[in-house]
Amino acid sequence: MELRRILAPFDFSEAAQNAARYAGELAVHFDAEVTLLHVLPPLHYDFAMTEPSVEQLKEVNERRRANALQALTAMMPSLLEARHAECQVIEGDVADEIIAAANNDAFDAVVMSTRGASAFRRLFMIGSVTSKVLHGALRPVITSVHFEHRQSPLAIRRVMCAIDLGPQSQNVLCWGSRAADAFGAELEVAHATPKLDSVATGEEGAELRRATCKRLVERVETLQRSMGIEVRTRIAFDDAARAVSGLARDQSADLLVLGRGVAHDLVGRLRATAYDIIRQSPCPVASI
Repeated sequence: MELRRILAPFDFSEAAQNAARYAGELAVHFDAEVTLLHVLPPLHYDFAMTEPSVEQLKEVNERRRANALQALTAMMPSLLEARHAECQVIEGDVADEIIAAANNDAFDAVVMSTRGASAFRRLFMIGSVTSKVLHGALRPVITSVHFEHRQSPLAIRRVMCAIDLGPQSQNVLCWGSRAADAFGAELEVAHATPKLDSVATGEEGAELRRATCKRLVERVETLQRSMGIEVRTRIAFDDAARAVSGLARDQSADLLVLGRGVAHDLVGRLRATAYDIIRQSPCPVASI
């Protein structure tokens, strides 16, 4: 949770502006550096009557980059209050360049919106670029559907860690615990398990839920003790995304921390669970 350099991908959309402001406020809290990164997609001349020369391409690209950098620099004061901030404009595949920057340039976290600038992407809660970054970035990715409605990260008072008791659970608890310490916030643990209605109903079902809940709490507490942590554990019987987002809403969580899976099953777990949690979460989500 040592945030010293924060990467904020920026596409000039309103959603990106809200995410950049959130990144800037995080930077103020941690006295960190923020880099606003704008990626220019490559120009394509597939249907051009004549192919431009190398000199013409170079001139056009230099003009595009200069214009984008000028616009980005002009907007920066209204977005960032951080003392250490810079702008970068590069050309390439948007998602690939963001992932490369996040993984290769020693950033500690990526802060970005779930939605892109195009109307098509706004129809979906997680755009294709964000999806690829969540899949490929090795650093924590902090994202939200509702950056514009959330209070400042300086006011984080409750951090909730969503764990599945799998391989990532210890990392999630570790990062979430440090985040809670950094913000002076309370820490809670949430775990979701499927409903048992199809197994048993009535008094038998209630007894089964109590026994299952007790067993799961014991497992979570064992994990906590191994890490020197002692916080409240909340168990919900429901679909994972609905349960976790519901607990975050009921407990007024200001930051939700979850894992993105391990290498051998990253795609399946990420797409099936983490995406849904991010879409439904009432607060920003840090995906570890």
